[in-house]
Amino acid sequence: MFVRRDERGLYRAGTRLRRVAAATLREDPLYELAGAHLEALAVETSETANLAIAADEDQVVYVRQVARPKLVRTASWTGRTIPRHGTALGAALVGAVGELGYVARAGAVEPDVTSIAAPVYGPDRQIVAVLSVLAPNYRISPTRIDVCGRAVARRAAELSASIGAPEAVAA
Repeated sequence: MFVRRDERGLYRAGTRLRRVAAATLREDPLYELAGAHLEALAVETSETANLAIAADEDQVVYVRQVARPKLVRTASWTGRTIPRHGTALGAALVGAVGELGYVARAGAVEPDVTSIAAPVYGPDRQIVAVLSVLAPNYRISPTRIDVCGRAVARRAAELSASIGAPEAVAA
C-alpha cells in the first residue's frame, strides 16, 4: 500500500512508499556518509543532530537524524518539512552563515527550540545539504550556541570533504 488513511481521515505514507523512500535514500552517498558525522555530532554536542536538504524553493526537509538519549529532547523530525525563510536551515542552504561557518535561530519553527546549522558542499562547490543540531532553548546559552555551532561547522566541513568538495570550500 502506497498511502493509507489514518483514524482521523488523514493520508499517510504506506509501507510500500516508505520502502521506496528508504531504498532511494540508501543509494544516495550523502545520506550514507552523513551517518557517522551525525552520530559524532550528536555525541559531541549531546543534542539531536540532523541532515536536511532542499525540498523545493520554499521548503527544507529533514532526511536523517541521530538523537541523544536525554530526558528532554526534540521529537523525530525525519521527513518533516519546514520553511526556508527565517530558519537556520534555510539560511545555511543559501550560505548565509557567519564567519565561523554556522547560523543559529531560536524559535523559528518551534517556540522552545533552537536550531544551529551549517552548509554541506558538494564537488561542484554548491551547497547540497545542511547539518544541524536542535536543542531546547533552556539548554542553549550564547556560549553553548558557539560551542555547538563550531562543532556543526566542523562536522559539515568534514562531510563536505568526504563527498568530494574542494578543500578551500569544505574548510
